[in-house]
Amino acid sequence: MADATTDLKGKVALVTGSGTGIGRAIAQALAGAGCRVVVNARTGSNVDHVVQEIKGAGGEAAGFRADVSDPDGVEALFRQARRAFGPVEVLVACAGIMGPRAFGQDVTPGEFLEVLKVNLWGTFLC
Repeated sequence: MADATTDLKGKVALVTGSGTGIGRAIAQALAGAGCRVVVNARTGSNVDHVVQEIKGAGGEAAGFRADVSDPDGVEALFRQARRAFGPVEVLVACAGIMGPRAFGQDVTPGEFLEVLKVNLWGTFLC
């Protein structure tokens, strides 16, 4: 029986929130497994850095800056991914923000909504 990585060779993978941290590590692992990886984050310099890391290791990657809490931004992200590599076959919704570190009564509705927009709504949109 083949290992799980053989099933990924040549697949198009989009990893949101892959400019840093866990998302970055997942993007690198998918590239190592043979995926063509679409790197995404809100910060363009992070996107560029991860794309260069993947390419430097012999992988295929393209990067696009987009805010996953914005429906138009998500639509554009998937359109750019299709142009770069074809339809997305693997999606890792890793974009997320921490939000305020405070007791519930000290968090404003706007702060709470921002966390929901990125962490929940962004995943839904993708």
